Order: sequence, then structure tokens, then C-alpha cells
Amino acid sequence: VELRVTVDNSNSLQQRVMENRLDLALVEGVSPWDKLETIPFLTDELVVLCPADDPAAEQGVITLEQLSQARLLLREEGSGTREIVDREAGRAGISLEPVWEAASSVSAVRAGLGLTILPERLAREEVRQGRVRRLAVEGVRFPRNLSVVYHEHKFLSPSAQYLIGLCQKLGQQEL
Repeated sequence: VELRVTVDNSNSLQQRVMENRLDLALVEGVSPWDKLETIPFLTDELVVLCPADDPAAEQGVITLEQLSQARLLLREEGSGTREIVDREAGRAGISLEPVWEAASSVSAVRAGLGLTILPERLAREEVRQGRVRRLAVEGVRFPRNLSVVYHEHKFLSPSAQYLIGLCQKLGQQEL
């Protein structure tokens, strides 16, 4: 069995599955492609992180308006994380304009370059060790669903089916 891993944003991964360049993909959210089968396997939440010495860290809460005025370090457009953040902010009529767009920004937050929004599981150890602080956003949550997607006409090998099963088991565990 040969396993090849590609890291990219959800839109790009789903496009590759549609083009049969990937057998399946692990993505955030539900696929907008009608021809992709979607198997949800994990629900978690995105959280706002700030430097440990940021004044907002003492309060532990920030408004969406304050978040929109902060130096934001966010995922790039097309990523599932960014879509969730933009959707929730948009519901409140707020537009978030990042000063930094990258796949991972926790080290930039530790360095004091701004605030970011990342999966809670990814941030958990950084928060536990006090390197960054978690901020609640008043009246707003950023829930995230992870799914396996594959083309509806794709033959799934036993290995692919096994990987899907592992994802589903992961979703049943509390990490």
C-alpha cells in the first residue's frame, strides 16, 4: 500500500478529487460538489488565539468588532477554516481583513505579530503551556466539521475504506 499525503486548502483538494488526481480527501465542511460523497467524521471548534502578554488575554473575551480591528493572521481564502470564519463574521455584518495569510500562524502569534483563529485541537498544547492565550468571541462560535470526500463513481480500495474507518474512529474519540 502506498500512501501519499497532500496538504492544501479544502477547495483545491476537492478539485483534485473531482479530477481523479486524488482518491479521497479530508476537508473541512460539506463539499459544494454534487458528485462528491461526503462522510462527516469529526466536529470541533475554531478558537481565537492571542499572544500570552496581549492586553486582551487578561479579559479572555473580545467582541467581533474588536477582532475586526486587530492584526489578524488567518488561513488563506479557499481554506475551510477561512470560509467558516468569514461566514460567521459576515452573519454579523463584519468583514475580517487579515494582515497575514498562511497555513499555520501560531508561531507568529507567539512572536506577538497578531491574533489568529485555529482549530482548538491544534492550539490546545500551546494554550496549556501558556505560550498563547485563548479568547472567546462575544456571542460567536466557530464550529467546524471535518469530512472525507471522494468521487461518487470512485472505486474505494480496501486501504481507502480502512482509512475512512480510521477517520470515523477518530471522530468517536475525545482527543
